Amino acid sequence: MVVSTEQRTSERFGCAATLGFSHFNKAQAHDAQMMNYGNAGMCFKSKVALQPGVIVCIRLKNIPRPGACDNSGCGLRSLTLAKTIWCHEMPDETAPVYAIGVKYLCPG
Repeated sequence: MVVSTEQRTSERFGCAATLGFSHFNKAQAHDAQMMNYGNAGMCFKSKVALQPGVIVCIRLKNIPRPGACDNSGCGLRSLTLAKTIWCHEMPDETAPVYAIGVKYLCPG
């Protein structure tokens, strides 16, 4: 029997948009690179680790040009609040870089 660890509730689409994020109600923002997104959340990579449960405000720095993402905007948000679900160090990077999965808090 094969057991799946997939817990996503919606399909994900690749996208290389740049974004900034900050802890909710904090001024200091951090740069990040989106890896993928869907209707329920997104994954991005950053030099800053986040603990699960942390609420962040995410703002796209550049709106991807048509064709830059695998899907034309389904679930892609320019500004949103999200809850950190997981954070894993990416072992193949030269400096510490983290892949971070977040779930959107507000309906789309």
